[in-house]
Amino acid sequence: MWFGMDENEKNIERLILNNIPYLAWFKDMDGRYLMVNREFARAYLLDEKNKISDFDKGELLGKLFFETVHPDDAAGVMHTFRDALANPLKQIKREYRSLHKNKRWIYVECIFSNQLENPAIRGVIVNSRDITDRKMSELKERVYHDNLIFLSNSALELLGLSSKDQIYHYITEKLGVFLESAVVIFTSLDLEKKVGILESVSGLEAFGADLERIIGKPLLGMSFPLMEGTPDTEHAGTVLVRTDDFLESGIGPIGSDQITLLKDLMHIHKVYDISLVRDNIPLGYITIITLNKSIIKFKHIIETFVHQVSVVLQRSLLEHELITAKNKAEESDKLKTAFLANMSHEIRTPMNGILGFAEMLNDKTLSTVNRKKYLEIINSNGKMLINLIDDIIDFAKIESGQVNIVQDDISLNNLLRIGTGKYRAGRYLAQQPAEPGAFHLPRQPPETQQVTGPHPDPEIFS
Repeated sequence: MWFGMDENEKNIERLILNNIPYLAWFKDMDGRYLMVNREFARAYLLDEKNKISDFDKGELLGKLFFETVHPDDAAGVMHTFRDALANPLKQIKREYRSLHKNKRWIYVECIFSNQLENPAIRGVIVNSRDITDRKMSELKERVYHDNLIFLSNSALELLGLSSKDQIYHYITEKLGVFLESAVVIFTSLDLEKKVGILESVSGLEAFGADLERIIGKPLLGMSFPLMEGTPDTEHAGTVLVRTDDFLESGIGPIGSDQITLLKDLMHIHKVYDISLVRDNIPLGYITIITLNKSIIKFKHIIETFVHQVSVVLQRSLLEHELITAKNKAEESDKLKTAFLANMSHEIRTPMNGILGFAEMLNDKTLSTVNRKKYLEIINSNGKMLINLIDDIIDFAKIESGQVNIVQDDISLNNLLRIGTGKYRAGRYLAQQPAEPGAFHLPRQPPETQQVTGPHPDPEIFS
């Protein structure tokens, strides 16, 4: 404010203000610029030696002060200005963002001083200096600190997660909070079926009803064929941006028309993918969809987070495999116990026959016919016992990996002929002719193929 002063007084004021090493200006009660000093002109206006912006004095003088204040700072600056008017002779400091003609915002520090009661000035003096470099350094330091806290907290929180479902949900929720205006999706992989399964998603809360109407089914649990090159093990852990036409042809059950509607609804801007691979084992991938022209600013922080998650997912996978192996081992022990219990009965049966008839052979009154019959029974039970022991040994060899089972094509008819030949030979030796028609096979039957071991054991028919 600059009222009631003659021209000489104004010249003196200009001389004083122009020699102040800070930015200074006069404003009226509405906040319009009335006069600015040399430092202000150099900082904000067109100057031959120090051109910072394209404003000239004619454009700035008479302009409302608050037209150059950042909208988010305007209320605070207005409060400071009113505070200065209400407190004469009090100096009030305020930092805010000020606009240049090139649309660039800079940080300034202003000291408002109400000199309305000073007869030599009778106005409000504002001294200002550019603090953009300092504020940007503070901002970078704060961002660095926030990112460090984000990674530290995630590392500790991931230690408390064990199940895959918990980890999937944590990934989307944590990145959804870290990123601004983005949808985060985690997809697991079924490499045998070559499909991806959508496990968790965040950032869709605002589109719930409209999203369900467009897609027609819940997103969670949705499966779709894996695209060529998925998973991308070569760029594992790296944030990759997809081309703009990535979604044009649709994704799995979501068609191109639905994609167009989703783009319009959500204002999709960019699509990013990050593959999770650990020790060449694909663990899934993260899709980040930025909205409203936003982009990913801190890719290195996200990539570090993805590394943390990959370690935890691999640990969860190994734990699951160990639990599965433990359960199989316990089940195997139970089966072995049941097997041995059955074998003890199977072994006892022929042994009882052998011991019983061997005891009866001690009878001196035993006839020759009966003695021969008992010896045959002992011989038959002995063979049965040998076969049983051989089977037990074969089971043990198979379980220990000492026997390699080779699958091959064989003739089922030839295998049956081997069995029937052994059966008839046994009946002949026992002087018991085979019954007519037993195990009858055509002389030239069509070959019947069956996959089994390459060398069938005739003993299985004994």
